[in-house]
Amino acid sequence: MEVLPIKKLLLGIVIFVFAIPIVVVVSWQLYTIHDSVYEGSAYGFSIGATKRETYSAISRTSAHSIWLIYPERTSPGIEILRAHEITFDKLEKVNQWELTFGSKSLLNSIRLVFQDNKLVNIYRHRQAVELP
Repeated sequence: MEVLPIKKLLLGIVIFVFAIPIVVVVSWQLYTIHDSVYEGSAYGFSIGATKRETYSAISRTSAHSIWLIYPERTSPGIEILRAHEITFDKLEKVNQWELTFGSKSLLNSIRLVFQDNKLVNIYRHRQAVELP
């Protein structure tokens, strides 16, 4: 028995309507990373490394800016350094560095947290974004 053309059209529409959200959700999940590291190494950085050693490792990344985060202020402050402005003198007094990586469709960063001049946490965040 042959399926009428209208039934084929409706079947195609139903498949299309359900397939698009599934593809979007699966793609979003594949591009999303939330990863915290407290021991060992990840993304070119090693837990326990000094700020100077970590600063040296930054030069081997493709970071285009570093956000210096000052949570110890009464109102948390942020200072943004572009790649050409990054110096150890500016970084050494701050305990949270967030390296950002350029992309128009991804939020992509690595946060480095220090305590007593040693790297204690490496947090990676990557997420697809939809821009207008």
